[in-house]
This record gives sequence, C-alpha cells and structure tokens, in this order.
Amino acid sequence: MVTQKHREVPSGPQIIFGLILLPIALFLLLSLISYNWHDIPFLFKQTPAVNSPDNWVGPVGAWVSYLLFMIAGIGAYGVPVWLVITGFLMIFRRGRIWPTALWTALTLIALAAIFDLYSLINIKEKLNITDNGGIAGWLITQGILVNLLNPVGAGILLWSFFIGSLAMAIGIPTLVRGYHYAIAACG
Repeated sequence: MVTQKHREVPSGPQIIFGLILLPIALFLLLSLISYNWHDIPFLFKQTPAVNSPDNWVGPVGAWVSYLLFMIAGIGAYGVPVWLVITGFLMIFRRGRIWPTALWTALTLIALAAIFDLYSLINIKEKLNITDNGGIAGWLITQGILVNLLNPVGAGILLWSFFIGSLAMAIGIPTLVRGYHYAIAACG
C-alpha cells in the first residue's frame, strides 16, 4: 500500500498576514523612492510652507521613509524587499518561515553596514541623513567593529557575515542545486 505524504499548508492567519505584508512593502517602496527631505518641515525651514509633500504616499510616507533612512541608511531600500520575501514565504511556503526571514533581515543589516563602512554609494547629502548605513550601520561599523578591529578587519568580518547570512537565507540545498544546474548548463 502506497501512502501519500501529508502536505502541510500554510495556515489561514499566516496567509492573511503574508497578504498584508505585500501592500505594506509597496507603501514603503513608493515612499522611499519618492522621498524628498524637504517634505519634513522639522528638518527644513520652508518659506513659504509647502502645502503638499512631494512624497507619493503623502506626509506619512515622507516621515516613514525619513525614519527608515535615518535608521538603516541605504539599507532602507532593503526593507520592502524583505517584506515581499517574507510575505511570499508566508503565503506559499509550508512549515516555519521565520528562520529564512531572520537570515534575510540579517543579510540586509550586513549590507547596510558594508555601505556605511565603504561609502560605496554616498547618499548622505542627498537624503540629509547622518551616515550611508544609517544609525544602525554606523553603530555596527564605526561604533563597534572599526574600534575593535580596524577597517580591514571590519570589512572581512562584515563580508563574511553577509555571505554566510545570504547563504542561510537562500538555503544550502538551493545553492547546491543551483551549482549543479550551472555546471550542467556550462556543459
């Protein structure tokens, strides 16, 4: 007698929560793309006062994007990506999704710290924020790693952590499968 494996399907609340994350990710993406620091009157004395912000999502989008840029710097662009990945995992994947979501978040944090350490893309002046990696990136790089190691040692540690957390987020079996497909495609 052949028995079929019992397939676990995501629960109803898990699917609903995953579906809620997708429009939140779109909201954040639109607010980050259309961010203009002049929309925040606290930061910029406006004469005359701007009646409507340039941000596509309005004043809430301007403030949310400002806070995300201050916390994560250029890594703020990874937050909508993380929400989309987590949302799709919650909708389509059975079993526990939190380890993958956590590894993805750690990958994005490492990437923000790398941007802060190397200043690969200088957005401080354009966005009127403290550092390229935001407060979190600055704390990790300048506040801790550069003081304990040096820029070279901090870079080695951050790149290692980035590659390791990315491998854990993607999954080792998926990486091995991708390797085998790449070898087969090359002939």
